[in-house]
Amino acid sequence: MTKPASHPRAFTLIEVLLGVLILGLGLLGLASVFPLVVKQQRAAQDVVLGVAAAGGAEAVLRGHSVLNDPSGKKGWAPFSKELYTVASQRQSKQGLWIDTVGDSIANEKLRIYGPVSIPGKVGEAGSFRLLGPGSTDNPEVVIYTSDRLLPQGPGVTPQYVWDAVPILASSASSAIPPEFAPLRVAVFIRRIDPGIRVGANTTLAEVISSGNAVAVGVDNDGLPTFSGQGNYAVPIVARPVRSYQRYGINTAPYTVIEFNASSPAVLVALRQVGQQIVDTEGNVYTVVAIPDEKGVNYTSDRAVVIAPPLAPQTVKAINGGGGASAGEVQFLVSPVVPASVEVLTIRQ
Repeated sequence: MTKPASHPRAFTLIEVLLGVLILGLGLLGLASVFPLVVKQQRAAQDVVLGVAAAGGAEAVLRGHSVLNDPSGKKGWAPFSKELYTVASQRQSKQGLWIDTVGDSIANEKLRIYGPVSIPGKVGEAGSFRLLGPGSTDNPEVVIYTSDRLLPQGPGVTPQYVWDAVPILASSASSAIPPEFAPLRVAVFIRRIDPGIRVGANTTLAEVISSGNAVAVGVDNDGLPTFSGQGNYAVPIVARPVRSYQRYGINTAPYTVIEFNASSPAVLVALRQVGQQIVDTEGNVYTVVAIPDEKGVNYTSDRAVVIAPPLAPQTVKAINGGGGASAGEVQFLVSPVVPASVEVLTIRQ
């Protein structure tokens, strides 16, 4: 008699389904890690390339022949004088931002960012312009957005755009003539909107320089579009109304700041973990969390936690102590989280 041949046992349908389920769960877990990895890679790239881009912006600002006119009749010198004159008239003790960043001060004598088109005026969306004293049409300096894209070169796709906002380096004082007063410039390095459409026969730089897109866009409410559409995303002023050291510890490494709620766009910009803000003294802070303390007199949907902590005298000034008046302490913030922020001392 012959022994019947043995056949290997096959998988049942239930076993196959369990295997597919386990494999699917594993792939889902792996896929959930990808966004975090991409985010961390992007942050690491911003740390390296953002600093390099800031170096390129500094080279332009320090090497520009008109901005650094040795005669002191053009560029930073009269601009600084105008800022300090306005600050002195308002008796500011903490320094002063340009009242409407991206617009103008002192009857449009000095304008920082130009609109897309104004009859008789030069500039594309987001252009950096300094108008000479008494001038409203002919800027002494124009640095177009397309000239502030980095990196630049044939066949290179730019990833960042830099913006510069002048601030006072110290309080207005009659002991220092305004024309010799110090001046700082806050430089924001920001990623170009990822949703800008580029045709087959053109480049990203050409799309931006032609006015078909802005490098960093916001809508009419001041909220980021990320598509290159809308208005140019100008850095904005944020005014604090209350501050305290976190958990009530004076030596705590974090400070909680509550901001004025008059502009929802400002609050949206501020309440992003990783956001960087600059104060009137040129210090740069990072938003590390949204506060969740209980029993503290603040409005949670208007507050952020920053590091490093504010100086005690600054906290006192925000809270109206030490002889400070409302509006003296101000912060500058970008509508989108910047890759890097540097503060340069342009004039000692």
